[in-house]
Amino acid sequence: MIVEDKRARKWHSQTDLIQAGFLAEWSEGAIRPPIFPNTTYLSKSAEELERAFRIAYGLCKPDPEMPPVLMYNRINHPNAEICEDRLSLATGSEACALFSSGMAAIDTLLFTLNSGDTILHSRPVYGGTNHLIKEELVRFGINNVSFGPDDDYNDINKIISKANSKNLAIVYVESPANPTNTLFDLELCGRIAKEHKALFVVDNTFLGPMWQNPTKFGADLVVYSATKFIGGHNDVLSGAITGSKKLISEIKARRGIKGNIASPFSSWLLTRSLEDLFLRTKKQMENAKKIAKFLNKHPNVTNVYYPSLFEGKQGQIYKKLGIKPGAMIPFEIKGTKREAYLFLNNLKLVKLAVSLGGTITLAEHPHSMTHIGVSDKDKIESGINESLIRLSVGLEHYKDIIKDLDQALYKIYAK
Repeated sequence: MIVEDKRARKWHSQTDLIQAGFLAEWSEGAIRPPIFPNTTYLSKSAEELERAFRIAYGLCKPDPEMPPVLMYNRINHPNAEICEDRLSLATGSEACALFSSGMAAIDTLLFTLNSGDTILHSRPVYGGTNHLIKEELVRFGINNVSFGPDDDYNDINKIISKANSKNLAIVYVESPANPTNTLFDLELCGRIAKEHKALFVVDNTFLGPMWQNPTKFGADLVVYSATKFIGGHNDVLSGAITGSKKLISEIKARRGIKGNIASPFSSWLLTRSLEDLFLRTKKQMENAKKIAKFLNKHPNVTNVYYPSLFEGKQGQIYKKLGIKPGAMIPFEIKGTKREAYLFLNNLKLVKLAVSLGGTITLAEHPHSMTHIGVSDKDKIESGINESLIRLSVGLEHYKDIIKDLDQALYKIYAK
């Protein structure tokens, strides 16, 4: 739903998140986009509708310079178009595709690969992504190899050579990684992808579009579980991919066949969430900085993995990336699974729940919850141990969050 040339506009990205992609004249002067529940739309001509179907069924390639044709909700719809316009402008990308969930976005992207292709991915990645790569794609002959944060240029190229793959198709990097906040040198990863003529994909869910822009380091596509910080209210399930017009057009054509576009209502909720994205995530980060400092000094906490506190190689990568630390705080407590569960079960204000990035502070146990399907070997190599807690900081007053964490930590060892 392109209103004007995006590149000619001079508004700040925060303004684009609120007003781009919609004109009030389209809906009787409504200043906010309404929900369009239609399943089908009128076409201007038979030729136009034929072109839309030919693209949808892969009979011809979409022309990224031509506007999309509204034809059927499985293909596209006004609410998705509005949200996609706003998100692409805010991220500085040419285009965006919305999906029914983050995993739907990743699945659609990775299943563009063919048998014999290889994915090189960072370690760790989200549990669902790990399962998709190592359990689902392999059944179709799609290979995978992984690298860790300490691997340098030579190490990674040795990993690629050892895999004996003649077709490295995608370099897939999750940074910061879920659940450990592990950072990867995106410039290095982009260089390796370029040398191998592979697609460079970055999952930017943990920081979101406000605090990191992977395209600066050569990312071809950026993936988001928009359910998290972009949605931010724990009431909408969605995913997004941003990138060039050409790549996104191809992804949208595949999305149309799979039928996993975000619904009109989900797209409308996401559009609403974009309006306060900057304010929400800024306050969440302010809270997280104070909470991370508190945890870092707590006698019952052994390690805090918050980017601004990183030292050594991780600290160097943090400075090189020039990013903000965000609102995710993985930390390790004294003890193992028993103590971790006691801590979680004694929380009062902080909620024991998965997901992240919302206004409510959440905590979970990655080892036995979101990453339960990850192999023991990969868990050990990735630092996902039984004492690790993943904390997603919300908008409550930071002193109340600290008070609740403190009482739960002390109850672990109470006589």
